[in-house]
Amino acid sequence: MTRRAGSVRVLGSVAYTAQDPWIQNATLRANVLMGGDWDEDAYTATLQACALVTDLELLPAGEGWPGLWSGSSFCAEMQSS
Repeated sequence: MTRRAGSVRVLGSVAYTAQDPWIQNATLRANVLMGGDWDEDAYTATLQACALVTDLELLPAGEGWPGLWSGSSFCAEMQSS
């Protein structure tokens, strides 16, 4: 990321960690919650932050669609819609 204006100040240290996706073979809701308690506001904020709201509207069963994480099923379902 390139700073366009202003200044950057770091107090403490900075570290880099790679992001490795980890997706369970489950619904989107189960993957977002990762075993945690249901919090509708946090869940909705997560969907919005990840720009998934419009995508989920395209799926027949939305976030509960069982084939969500199966690539071949997902592609076939989207093509038939």
